[in-house]
Amino acid sequence: MLLHEDTETHYYTTNKIECHRLLLSGDYSGGDIAFQALKPGEGSVDFVRYFNESTGAYGFSAAKGDEQFFTSRGYSVDGSAWSI
Repeated sequence: MLLHEDTETHYYTTNKIECHRLLLSGDYSGGDIAFQALKPGEGSVDFVRYFNESTGAYGFSAAKGDEQFFTSRGYSVDGSAWSI
C-alpha cells in the first residue's frame, strides 16, 4: 500500500515494479503489504481501479454502480486492480 502525499489517498498494486517506480517518483511513500489478493480474473469479484488525472488520486471499488460515482467526479476507469 502506498500513500500519495498530496492527496492523502492510498494506492494499491500487486506489481512490485510499479510500486518501486511510484516510490522513486517522490509522490508516494510506504510500500507495505496491505493484504493478500488474487490477480484480476482469478477470484469471483474484481475490483476496478479509478484514476483522477487532475488530483493524482485513485479509487477502488467492486460495485458496478460506483463507476458513475467516480467518473462524475473526474476519475477515469484504469482497469482491474485485483480480485477476491
